[in-house]
Amino acid sequence: TAVTTTVSTSAADVSILDNDAPGVRITTDAAGNTPITGSFITTETGTNQTFYARLETQPQDPVSVYLATTESAEGLLQKGTPANQELIKLVFTKDNWQTTQAFTVAGQDDPQDDGNIEYQILTTVESDDFNYREDLVQLEVSNYNSSPGTLDLQLDSNTLNSYQPNGREKIALS
Repeated sequence: TAVTTTVSTSAADVSILDNDAPGVRITTDAAGNTPITGSFITTETGTNQTFYARLETQPQDPVSVYLATTESAEGLLQKGTPANQELIKLVFTKDNWQTTQAFTVAGQDDPQDDGNIEYQILTTVESDDFNYREDLVQLEVSNYNSSPGTLDLQLDSNTLNSYQPNGREKIALS
């Protein structure tokens, strides 16, 4: 028994819209799906934050992403060894641009009772790829103080002044 199959062919024009925007994506998950929102906390007692970076689009040339802390006394960066650096560099190529690279922001202990200090992690991007010449991502971080609070009292006539590291509270005596 013979089987006959008829196939019709027709031509169609197909357009693919490339709407990917180049950029550096920093996330809180290794898969690179959860974008950063808000601010993050490190502590002087060892609470650190790990982030993951990758590129949004495939570059034509290698892309170097430099991350730096604005307050090295409060927070430093780690990516492998050596740890605790003020500046680290992540390199992305056309082969690894979608692979996240981890880095950690490590809170630093200092001897001062300076309260909770806010600082930033800033990025600078360098590349011969025109799409990756300027890109800025800023992480907001607060380093929570571990030093015990102190209270200094001063008595001036009928007023008791209470001085605290992060402000002044005035208490009147009657």
